[in-house]
Amino acid sequence: MLNKNGIEWKADKGGDVCEGEMLNVESGEKWKGICSMTDIKILKSVQVIENQIGGKIDELERLIKEDNIEKVKIPFPCGVIRKADYFRNELYFIDDYTLNTNVAYHLMLGDFYDWLFNRFNIGLTVKEMLIKQVICLYANIIEAISKYIVTKLRPIVLYDIKDISLVNKAIKYLRKFLISNELKAKIIETLKRVTEGQPGLNKSLTILEKNSIIGEELKKSIIKLWTLRNKEHLFNLKETEYQKYNEDLYENTLWIWEEFKKALQKAYKKGKL
Repeated sequence: MLNKNGIEWKADKGGDVCEGEMLNVESGEKWKGICSMTDIKILKSVQVIENQIGGKIDELERLIKEDNIEKVKIPFPCGVIRKADYFRNELYFIDDYTLNTNVAYHLMLGDFYDWLFNRFNIGLTVKEMLIKQVICLYANIIEAISKYIVTKLRPIVLYDIKDISLVNKAIKYLRKFLISNELKAKIIETLKRVTEGQPGLNKSLTILEKNSIIGEELKKSIIKLWTLRNKEHLFNLKETEYQKYNEDLYENTLWIWEEFKKALQKAYKKGKL
């Protein structure tokens, strides 16, 4: 019997718990293990239903084509996509309701992609393009949140002051004040930030790292993810995207998002945000 990972279970003993041999039918690799009879029964039931659904969808597609039916609305399973409130509650480190809600909506799309990816045996290049869309989705979410957090750490940004020359004059005048050099340096540094403008993702990640919100390895992983995300600009691609996106990239993308989210949650609880 096969489970969803292409593993065949061969039980040697009876009873509620079976000690047996696991066989990877693709690689031929074997190893011993323990599996409950309940698990085996569930896997068998899942496989039966899986085959039935696959056959019914094939039959449905045949009928649709024969009768030239334009649309068929198959009921989507309940509970697959988590509600916006679920994600809003997870994103408590985003105080801005609009951004919090919009990110939640996109994470709902992430649930749909994940369901599609793990429920259908998608082949050919379409599977790769789905993985690419998942990469772009989470990279864009991380970019938006990173820039938002940085504006909280650096509340004064370029668009707050129309005439930057006034800032430069303020810095020049401030140097004449009879205050401690330490306080003077902090004020000048704050004012200088105005001329830097809105930072991009790389600079935002550097600021997050300097503030001990994310680590160096996570920062590197996000930058690699962003590099892949930039391939959404098709005009700039120099080669075809055949065999460029695999399941490891898919799983790694989800891991990066989870690690980034947990890092921000942890920083928020420590009062860093």
